[in-house]
Amino acid sequence: MIPSLCHWKHGVTAYFGLVEVGGMKAGDTVVISAAAGSVGQIAGQIAKLSGCRVIAITCSEQKLARCRQIGYDDGINCRTEQDLSAAIARGCPTELMSISIIWRDRSTMR
Repeated sequence: MIPSLCHWKHGVTAYFGLVEVGGMKAGDTVVISAAAGSVGQIAGQIAKLSGCRVIAITCSEQKLARCRQIGYDDGINCRTEQDLSAAIARGCPTELMSISIIWRDRSTMR
């Protein structure tokens, strides 16, 4: 059976969004919303493999568990957090408080 090639675009989107557009480099802190989605999972892994601190934003504890399982350093449940900015700040140690890239999936924009 030939593997499906329909998912290659998710990896390309994640790579170019982080590296080419975002200018990601080792040591950056990357916050990814919709982190449990297909692009978010790949983006998180690319960032982690590139030496970044990676924080997931998802809408459930199950999705956060999955993100931690694939290598995310920390996670935020956007449905239970009253103040998303404060939650992001808590997830970033003081010396890393300068967030380099925030990856925001269009489906999470309101």
